[in-house]
Amino acid sequence: MQTIQHPFIIPIKHSFATTFEKKVHQVIVSDWFDGINLELDLKDRKRSHKIMKEHHVIQIFSCVLMAIDLLHTDFLYHGKISSAHVYVQLKNDVYTTVKLGDYANLEF
Repeated sequence: MQTIQHPFIIPIKHSFATTFEKKVHQVIVSDWFDGINLELDLKDRKRSHKIMKEHHVIQIFSCVLMAIDLLHTDFLYHGKISSAHVYVQLKNDVYTTVKLGDYANLEF
């Protein structure tokens, strides 16, 4: 598998196959992302009664769609995409970075 470089995807640096209990498993090594997943951010917002602004929703959705488009162009399919697979960095309640990650369900 090739490395993936895209501003809205946590980079995949390396992948390899290994055998465990007579089954072949694909192992994917990605960069570390210093942020939180969107699921945790949304739960925190709900707990503290903070409403996400519409332009933030559009920003996140747009970034995820562009990331999925690149994966599909390379014939890679993420599988299950949820807020737990979208990672964000926040500064003063503004999303500074949005990236798609968690490749456990990536199909080649």
